[in-house]
Amino acid sequence: MRGRMLIAAAALFGLGLAACGGDEAHPDVTADRDAASVAAGEAIYQENCAGCHGAALEGGAGPGLVDAELGHPDSDFVEAITNGKGEMPAFGGQLSAEEIASAVDFVRSVQAANLE
Repeated sequence: MRGRMLIAAAALFGLGLAACGGDEAHPDVTADRDAASVAAGEAIYQENCAGCHGAALEGGAGPGLVDAELGHPDSDFVEAITNGKGEMPAFGGQLSAEEIASAVDFVRSVQAANLE
């Protein structure tokens, strides 16, 4: 009986991972981004984000971004950058919506290149 319960629990856990997409990348993780926006986003990232997330998105005081948050849409990144999240401060008062979008374009282009 106990063995069956463990098997059932393991199966439900596996189904839960499958339903959440596991480590599957969201369709927003793509290198198909405007080159000018990516270049601008790299400069914005290096100036505002690299101090915590690392120059190569490897992490530091903040989490690494190279292969993190792959299952989330761009809008989640925009929300976190604009309003802050956990220990991360809000940048909505410092960066324009266009600058935030460019930073997201840069991060997503690095993530996409890492998946290749």
